[in-house]
Amino acid sequence: MTPNDMDAFPEELSPQQVEEWLRKNPGSVALDVREEFELADGILPGALHLPLSRVPEVTESMSHPDQPLIVYCQHGIRSLQATRYLRQQGWGRATSMSGGFVEWISNGHPIQIPETASELDDEQRERYASQLVLPEFGMTGQQRLLKSRVMIVGVGGLGCPAAMYLASGGVGTLRLVDDDVVSRSNLPRQIIYKSRDVGELKVPLAASQLRAMNPGVTVEEHVLRLDTSNVMDLIEDVDVIVDASDNFPTRFLVSDAARNRGIPVVHGSVHRFEGMVTVFDPQKGGPCLRCLHPTVPDPDLCQGCAETGVLGVLPGMVGMYQSTEVLKILAQMGDPLLGRLLTIDAIGGKSREYRLNKAQDCVCNH
Repeated sequence: MTPNDMDAFPEELSPQQVEEWLRKNPGSVALDVREEFELADGILPGALHLPLSRVPEVTESMSHPDQPLIVYCQHGIRSLQATRYLRQQGWGRATSMSGGFVEWISNGHPIQIPETASELDDEQRERYASQLVLPEFGMTGQQRLLKSRVMIVGVGGLGCPAAMYLASGGVGTLRLVDDDVVSRSNLPRQIIYKSRDVGELKVPLAASQLRAMNPGVTVEEHVLRLDTSNVMDLIEDVDVIVDASDNFPTRFLVSDAARNRGIPVVHGSVHRFEGMVTVFDPQKGGPCLRCLHPTVPDPDLCQGCAETGVLGVLPGMVGMYQSTEVLKILAQMGDPLLGRLLTIDAIGGKSREYRLNKAQDCVCNH
């Protein structure tokens, strides 16, 4: 039935009825409530796009509730839900297209291809589907990840889980920096390595595993120790640095170099049963490492995991928090731990947050 009587606008219309209605009534609005990644196959010509979670914005942005509103999704289920909500809000002439876009396109009706539709291929849309449906992340966030470069300093207890989640999440380029080899004592916490890897260089092993996890990610291998002669070249084109190193000289080198280039550093550390995560980014108003420690601590007072011990799962927890912070920064979502220090007490099952302020006399203020 073609809706000739606007005062009795039906709750659902078939694609054929919708096509006829839009052709005869050019002032009508078609509203696409699918997620952004679902638009790859096209949209109805001239349709507005607003994901289902944002449908309440219709009542704020459109001031004519008497205007006919054709709502559609992929199969006609979400659009019916949106239509019923809109009708409750006073949009009596909202209607859902039954069968959705799938039926529309199968019947040969005209479509329009959005400009962003070709930026992810079919494999990528399937791989990253669970992230693409997040309204806070979506197609824009995924595209930002795919174009990003992240340097991971240290591919050990923290760097392994961070690298694995960043590769799986779709960060375009991962730059691994480490000169160490796998030891048997590494295995309880450095989960990317196997018993057969003992004695082998970490970076090539980790790079091979990451490429196998996600062939779409570029993994750069740098088997070397970070120092003053190479740090500025290595950070030249990166968007974020993951500090997963295990000694203070390297941590300070990373923080100082990143501060000079305006690159955020996601810092993580572990000690026995406690882990810490924060983001250093003075350019965004946060502190740097020297705000906490003006000078490099005496190495004799800073023992590593081999001397003090660490619960094997703890670096994994901290590394996952670090990867989360990286994703938030790259996708420009949420509230990164800028000027905040998150501590994790694994044995007590508690976490605490402390405020970190820039030190007035720190070099990052000058």
